[in-house]
Amino acid sequence: PLTYGDLFYHSAEAYYSVQEYAKATEIFVKLANENAEFSKPLIWLKLGKCFLYLKDFSNSKIFLERVFAEVPENYE
Repeated sequence: PLTYGDLFYHSAEAYYSVQEYAKATEIFVKLANENAEFSKPLIWLKLGKCFLYLKDFSNSKIFLERVFAEVPENYE
């Protein structure tokens, strides 16, 4: 069954897929802070990419470094 977290995740993915990175970022940040059921590295990766596309390179670096620290084999 879907949970509220699933709905938020799918909403963020929808915004991401249509290049609405600021809106996607808002939701991904909430998921990262409030929802333990999702893979933190996956959310951090999405946040890192959103910030990259928004040209917020310092935040992008922070989240992408978190992913690499947690999952060093993920070098996407």
